[in-house]
Amino acid sequence: HYFVGEHALKYLYKKYKDDISLVVLIDNYLENNKVYKFLISENFSPDKILYYNKKLCNRLQEANSAQKIDYFLLLWWPKIIPESIINIPDKGSINLHPSYLPFCKGKDPNFWALIEEADYGVSIHKVQAGIDNGPIMFQKKIEVNWTDDGGTLYNKAVDEIIKLFKESYPLIR
Repeated sequence: HYFVGEHALKYLYKKYKDDISLVVLIDNYLENNKVYKFLISENFSPDKILYYNKKLCNRLQEANSAQKIDYFLLLWWPKIIPESIINIPDKGSINLHPSYLPFCKGKDPNFWALIEEADYGVSIHKVQAGIDNGPIMFQKKIEVNWTDDGGTLYNKAVDEIIKLFKESYPLIR
């Protein structure tokens, strides 16, 4: 999941730098965090890099009061976000998910797509309470063939979600 977030953030930084007001990282192991290293190398203010923890909601509400935040982008985010955070931005939160929603919600959708013989793909959707709920904004189907396994489907999803995000972000904007 870090690979997708890193590539999506670098795309945003290159094309739409002024759209980025805060970045939330999943952990604070800075010496190993490529996103943190990238942001610092680009002179992004360290005080605008937050870490996902219990105090985050208050910090995000303060940030939204100081500078209205349109969207939170969950760039292949691995955790369930509390509703108190989802609803902070004016226009909502958007998630990138490695499944062809509404099929195979939650963790390991590549595995479940094979087991359930469900449609597979990638989705960008508005976030609502629950797991991978909310209106679907953009999707791309991924063909599954007899040689695919969980790993090959995951790799296909990584490639497709990055492409879909780059195509969709100007429209989201």
